[in-house]
Amino acid sequence: MGDGESVLAAAGATGTGVVVGDSPTATLQQVQDLLGLHRVWDRFPA
Repeated sequence: MGDGESVLAAAGATGTGVVVGDSPTATLQQVQDLLGLHRVWDRFPA
């Protein structure tokens, strides 16, 4: 687990829209995949 991943975990930043990867390229790919599915209401439970 890298430094950024540790910080996110310690802050409780998990769930939809939070991505981590083994490399910048892997992380960017995850973000690009999520951008096509982005819906603001997915981040705020009813």
